[in-house]
Amino acid sequence: MKDRTGLMGDEVKVINRELMPMIDQCVDEAHERNPRLHGMLGLSVKLASAEGVGSIFETVEPTAKNQVDDAEMIDCIRQSAFTISLPQPKANSLHEGELTIPIDAVADAGAH
Repeated sequence: MKDRTGLMGDEVKVINRELMPMIDQCVDEAHERNPRLHGMLGLSVKLASAEGVGSIFETVEPTAKNQVDDAEMIDCIRQSAFTISLPQPKANSLHEGELTIPIDAVADAGAH
């Protein structure tokens, strides 16, 4: 994930280090259910921060750009995001961003 706003550098580092491997696992599980699953995964993420309390993922929801129709995978990603401990904020804030990930079908999905 890249921070194009310049406002979430520390949070993005944690997301890349901790959440992205969990997303990969959610995608792998979705491919076990449907090897042909593919398209652009588009998720809107909102991070809420309160000074002295911490930062959390407030919401993780599909966007209009989402092309991957697998509610179980999206819920897996959402639940994974809710487990991540984000850095302490310097001030109260609410950041919103979009996460897009290309999902490729499993290479041998049609070979059987």
